[in-house]
Amino acid sequence: MASIEQMRSQLTMIVNGIKNSTETISVASGEIARGNFDLSQRTDEQTASLSSVQRFSEIMNNIAGASSEQTTGIEQVNTAIVQMDLVTQQNVALVAQVSVAVQA
Repeated sequence: MASIEQMRSQLTMIVNGIKNSTETISVASGEIARGNFDLSQRTDEQTASLSSVQRFSEIMNNIAGASSEQTTGIEQVNTAIVQMDLVTQQNVALVAQVSVAVQA
């Protein structure tokens, strides 16, 4: 009878050990699920951040292109002003010639 009691005691300890292991596995599984959810959220946040960085990069490229176009436009305006100045100087010379011719 003592050996049956020992076997029963050992089986009870084994069953309790299995229950504890099952509970530990269940807790670990829950923690893994929470970790996976957290990882998924962080991945989504990083994807959104990457999209923002890409959009910012596009905007900066557009600004650089617009600045280049603006520089070209300013150069064209500068050329036009120089040409207008030359024409003005020619007109002044012509007016001076006409004035001399009228006075003569």
